[in-house]
Amino acid sequence: MSDNPFQAPIEGGPSDTPDYLRSARGTFTLRYVHPLQAGKVAALLYGAFALIYVPILLIAAVGSGDAQGAGAAIGALVGMFIGLIVFGFLGGLVGAFIYNLAAKSVGGLRVDFD
Repeated sequence: MSDNPFQAPIEGGPSDTPDYLRSARGTFTLRYVHPLQAGKVAALLYGAFALIYVPILLIAAVGSGDAQGAGAAIGALVGMFIGLIVFGFLGGLVGAFIYNLAAKSVGGLRVDFD
């Protein structure tokens, strides 16, 4: 009886590695990052962060009991949500541009995949 609970054959060796994994092994150099794409990804990540962070602050603002202060806090949180997305996009855009300048002079970032 096999120790494998799924009864799948366990075989090792380079010949059992799928082609899509075999081609991804080795050392690669990241020489260029598309700034617009990096900006979009950063905006998405910052937006996801804002979707977690802003509602927590919103609950705290509404639960404070001060109606006028809560209204101002809600407006600030909406601005913070939009601001995080906009500045995330700009940060990704500028970060990729700076990376591309640095990668031109030093050759890029080397990454090893095993």
